[in-house]
Amino acid sequence: MPTPRKKPASPAKPTPPSPPPAADPGELAFTKLQPQLAAIAADRLGPPRAEVRAAASFVLSDTVPRLSDPSLRARLLSLPKTEFHHAAIDDLGLCAQALLWAQSRLAQAEAEPSTAKLPLTLVQESVSLRQRMIEVCAYQFRDDAHLQKQVDDIRAGQGYLDLAEDLRRLAALYRSEHAQLIHDQRFYHPGDADTALHLSQRITSELRSPRPDASRESVWRAFALLVQLYEEVARAARFLLREAGEADFPSLYTASRVSARRRVPTKPTEPPPTE
Repeated sequence: MPTPRKKPASPAKPTPPSPPPAADPGELAFTKLQPQLAAIAADRLGPPRAEVRAAASFVLSDTVPRLSDPSLRARLLSLPKTEFHHAAIDDLGLCAQALLWAQSRLAQAEAEPSTAKLPLTLVQESVSLRQRMIEVCAYQFRDDAHLQKQVDDIRAGQGYLDLAEDLRRLAALYRSEHAQLIHDQRFYHPGDADTALHLSQRITSELRSPRPDASRESVWRAFALLVQLYEEVARAARFLLREAGEADFPSLYTASRVSARRRVPTKPTEPPPTE
């Protein structure tokens, strides 16, 4: 009797690829507003005079809900286009999202380790001075646990930014403990404190970018546009609503300061001791 032939196995169905993650709404908003962001004049760019996250949060949590009121929206849209930029009503919320996205990119960029290069002579001079000052302090403070702890902490520093900070701290120790260190007439040099500060400032200056990087400029542009759009809407609303408008649409700078204070956690009140 012939052996029955096995039915060939069905080929496994390929696993469908996972869908790509949804784009960040803030990134989409930033892209949509790019023409307006690029049009911000250079003389309006600079560090924001308000906490940007608080300003964007106020717009999204307070202003945007107010503008969603059909009655107010209709009254704003009834204003002549020559007097009021109608698109500002919807662009304001988009700009707040774009600002939060830009700020998160800036925070991420600032958290990444610096890859800047320093002149070899600057590094060598700074490292040599740091080592000499540490040895002087370690020997002179060997019987003082508090000062020795500071020296050990300085000794643990790594990287260029730590090198700059270590030199500043050592200069401070040289000044505050001058009366004790002056007994070391061989290795202690009072001028080392000034040299350490000078080298620290040079390191910091070399590492600092001479112009805002792309992520920082994005924040500046988004914040400048947010202020522009908010004031456009706020002026119209104050005109229509009179006193109520003054209360509902305050200065964005004032509102952002209030919003930032509200986010600061308060220390819980401890219960009175029981007798």
